[in-house]
Amino acid sequence: MPPANWFRRRRIPTSSPDDFAIREAKRGMSNSTGQVLNNLLVRVAYQQRNTVHSIILTPLITADANLLSVANSGRDFYREFQITGRYQIRRHALNASYVRSKLQVI
Repeated sequence: MPPANWFRRRRIPTSSPDDFAIREAKRGMSNSTGQVLNNLLVRVAYQQRNTVHSIILTPLITADANLLSVANSGRDFYREFQITGRYQIRRHALNASYVRSKLQVI
C-alpha cells in the first residue's frame, strides 16, 4: 500500500507578477528495494504525474502580423515504471535497468 502522501498536489505560479496562470500537478511515487538472493538486489519504482493548467503557446500567422496566442488550458499525464537489478559476483557487479514511460498530452 502506498504511503499517505503518495499523491501530492503542487501549485506552481508562473513568472507573471499577477499570477496570470497557475499550473497544478498531482504527483505520486512509490518504490521498493529488496534482496532476492544473497547476491541479487532488485529495486522496483513507479511514478505518476497529472498536470493541469499548463501554458500553451500557439503561433498565429496572418497577412498583417505573426502573433503568439497564450492559454493556460494544457493538460498532460505521465507514467513511469522502472526495475533495476544488481548482481554481485565476487569483487565484480553487474547492473541492469529497464524503464518504461508514457506521456499523454490531452
